[in-house]
Amino acid sequence: MQRRQAQEFAYRAIELAARDNTQEVAARYATEQAVRSSIFGDCERARNSVAQGLKLARSRLSIPSAALAMALCGESNRTKMLVDEIGKQFPAD
Repeated sequence: MQRRQAQEFAYRAIELAARDNTQEVAARYATEQAVRSSIFGDCERARNSVAQGLKLARSRLSIPSAALAMALCGESNRTKMLVDEIGKQFPAD
């Protein structure tokens, strides 16, 4: 029950941030939600949240969270692509 309510709050926060034209914040919320979903073994929801987040913004915060979520779901190819993207976009990090 509490997990479902937390998910609903998270999705509402993503919607509000996206509506307020703060795509980067919405992307971070979505990819963090993906990490939480993957920890609970809900990899389908995690993949959906990753897709949503990266569609909003591919940023210094959203890409690493997306990579972590995909790694926790055992998606090594997707994880490697995201890690490579991080290295190309942010080589000093």
